[in-house]
Amino acid sequence: HWAYADSLSAQAANSSAVRQKLRTRARYEYANNCYLHGMIRTLATRTIGTGPTLQVKTGDQTIDNLIERAWARWFKAAKIAKKLHTMRIARCRDGEVFGLMINNPNLPGPVQLDLSVVEADQVYSPFNFADTPTHCDGIDFDVHGNPIQYYFAKQHPGSGYGTGIAVADFDKHAAQFVIHQFQEDRPGQRR
Repeated sequence: HWAYADSLSAQAANSSAVRQKLRTRARYEYANNCYLHGMIRTLATRTIGTGPTLQVKTGDQTIDNLIERAWARWFKAAKIAKKLHTMRIARCRDGEVFGLMINNPNLPGPVQLDLSVVEADQVYSPFNFADTPTHCDGIDFDVHGNPIQYYFAKQHPGSGYGTGIAVADFDKHAAQFVIHQFQEDRPGQRR
């Protein structure tokens, strides 16, 4: 029972290789186990449902209704509920998920804010940086442990569009535009 006990830090115990193996196995199980598949989809459906709604209370009912309807049109056009549902599934199955706030000029209306869902496999270090107090597998942190920026591969490493990802094939995004969801079970855990 105690054979695999260790004294690794949270960051070392959740290394890139460990997370990759767990994600691969969890995705396989999700795809091939109808009970697990149903439980995770039910969790996402019960958690997200049709998505959040906006309630504005300025004191002027006409303005409140106008803002709420405009928000609902944007929310539906950007398919945010569907994306939140996908994120909830990925977080449960893969252990973590990333959302990137982007500008989408194809959205109707003046608001072009959109959410792009990104699998955890696409966030990693472009230069094979070793994990340090200010860097952890695709995420740069300040000295206080706050994320500063994230490195997103332009293509999923398992996409089959080439044998390797070049440094130029990464985009850096400021932390203020990134949503990173994961369950932090230990102090110092960053992914």
